[in-house]
Amino acid sequence: MTPSRLGEIQTATTLSVPKNTDYRPYLVNLKLKHWTSQFRSPFPTFVSLAALVAVGYTLIKGRLSTALFFSGFSAAVIEIIVLILAQIITGALYYQLTALITAFMAGVALGSWLGAGFSTLTSQGKSVTTLCISNAKRYFAITFVCVSVLMIMPLAVKPCYTYLGFVGTTLVLGLFSIFAGACLGWQIALASLIQQFTSNESKPMPHKIFSLDFLGGCMGMLLAPIILVPTYGIITTCCVCGGANLLVGLSIALSKRL
Repeated sequence: MTPSRLGEIQTATTLSVPKNTDYRPYLVNLKLKHWTSQFRSPFPTFVSLAALVAVGYTLIKGRLSTALFFSGFSAAVIEIIVLILAQIITGALYYQLTALITAFMAGVALGSWLGAGFSTLTSQGKSVTTLCISNAKRYFAITFVCVSVLMIMPLAVKPCYTYLGFVGTTLVLGLFSIFAGACLGWQIALASLIQQFTSNESKPMPHKIFSLDFLGGCMGMLLAPIILVPTYGIITTCCVCGGANLLVGLSIALSKRL
């Protein structure tokens, strides 16, 4: 570090700037704008167009497809935001990354297992098919409401850190990861059950369930760190995703067919 460079750093650190209260990574946004202006990269535009095409495709395919897309999208956004918040708290993510991803995948396994148990209990016999679908739709809609509640996560971080400290806040973020994964696994299991009784296919088509859910996950992983969080901030991103989940849950609850 040369003396002139050290002087620039000292000047930059003494500047008076507004306090960052929404966890928005301003430098990431500025760097992205600078990079695209210098190299005229179409990557952000490509990502946005790909997301619009994916949303349009799922809307055409019907409510169940749209719900599965937003299921994967929301889970990806939540996990990205959990990792960003963990980095804000800890500074380094080497071990925390492993723990948080493990917690998320454990949640997916738990939710899928519980959803499979629900399917076994409610689908025994043809006489309960209507009741089975009704219950599956109800719980499917409720999970989207649960995901929207998870979007309050950024507002809970500061109080958690104040009262629980570093270790307690990290554990809370782990619980958020587990719950987000459990909602995703539960949604996939219930969607498979709904498709089994409502689809015109002679056999269950699990690849359709997973392809739509993973498509949403891919879009969430691309949009959240590249466009949504740097441009609008974590809190606004969570509010928008939470509102979208409420709308999806309401649409499922009020619809006669998926």
